[in-house]
Amino acid sequence: MTSLLPVFMFAVASVITPGPNNVIVFNSVLHKGVRKTLPVYLGICVGFPILFIISGVGLGEAFHVYPILHEVLKILGITYLLMLAYKIATQEDDVNIKSTIIPSSFTGGMLFQWINPKAWVIAIGGISTYTPSGAGIVEILSIAGVFLFATLACMGFWLLVGHSAKSSVSSVRGMLVMNKVMGTVLALSVVPAIWEILAQLQYQA
Repeated sequence: MTSLLPVFMFAVASVITPGPNNVIVFNSVLHKGVRKTLPVYLGICVGFPILFIISGVGLGEAFHVYPILHEVLKILGITYLLMLAYKIATQEDDVNIKSTIIPSSFTGGMLFQWINPKAWVIAIGGISTYTPSGAGIVEILSIAGVFLFATLACMGFWLLVGHSAKSSVSSVRGMLVMNKVMGTVLALSVVPAIWEILAQLQYQA
């Protein structure tokens, strides 16, 4: 049985660092408050371990056999995240603003994991590093449980950061600046995935 302490340390280091999930939670708290952010927060926290489990029971191996599937999904995710970054950067200061492209529900938070390149990197990296070949479902579920706990804690931290920022940003101009900062952070989080695709294309040329 894999030791769960290294898994927990990997999970915390991976999840708490800025990325698409953090920006979604932070942006939602900033504009809607903690209570209205709880659905998407819980959707993210539940959705990622589910992604991990599905990767562990076979999808990760399918990507290894058919790498084009992973590349297509990655390109779709990058495209969506760049659109999302633009939407966040240009959104208004109105706390009641609604956008169909920005996840705001439990289901939206869960489904967002499937087009989040960082989530795939963490899931596949965790599977390949911490589960031995032929690992059983019990071991995969145990590690997924560690990721659930770590995600709840780390996303909870970003809930608090967003709440603190909401209390500090009192002007319309300040909110608009914050929107641009969040959009920029989200766009920058996609750069490693874009760089990886370009490197692969150069290698294949």
